[in-house]
Amino acid sequence: MQKAKKKATIFPMQIENNLPTEQGLQVSKQVIARRNQDGTVIIMRMDDSSFFYKIDGIAAQVWTALVSRKTVTELNEHFVSQYPEFRNQLQQDIPAFVAELKQKNLLIEC
Repeated sequence: MQKAKKKATIFPMQIENNLPTEQGLQVSKQVIARRNQDGTVIIMRMDDSSFFYKIDGIAAQVWTALVSRKTVTELNEHFVSQYPEFRNQLQQDIPAFVAELKQKNLLIEC
């Protein structure tokens, strides 16, 4: 019998952000991710497969942009241009989301 996997949602989170805005980021080599047909992204670290993360909405779009090694500044500019009415919220949530991904070792500096 296999042990049930735990599910954790990681966006949005309210955390302190001390991430430099021009820092290059990349997905950790220990991470696998899959985008489902509905746009949801499932993320799992191979070295800790007891947890997986399910993200959707703008968080899934941010993850997809991170795969192409965008900086936090580039992410902010991109999503603010798509959703200008949410400028303030995005400028807070994107860096916080990226910091959370780094804290969980899903992203690393490059």
